[in-house]
Amino acid sequence: MAALKNATVGGFAPVSGHSQGGLIAKVAAVFRTAGAKVMKFYEEERTRLILQGLTDSQLKDIGLSRSDITAVSHGVFDGKR
Repeated sequence: MAALKNATVGGFAPVSGHSQGGLIAKVAAVFRTAGAKVMKFYEEERTRLILQGLTDSQLKDIGLSRSDITAVSHGVFDGKR
């Protein structure tokens, strides 16, 4: 087990006081968080573009107006005016 504590990854020793697994987990968490934010942005943008492509009559049919589009795309529309 002593050999694993002193192991290097790609020729680099782990940062003092940090395990390799902990550092990798933190980096993975950063990428997961960033990926989730990017996906949320694209989903909101896609929703906004689709709703903007509808006519005023079509928006009215589904209970929306042009001024509701941003709130709907951000998921904060409460249906009240």
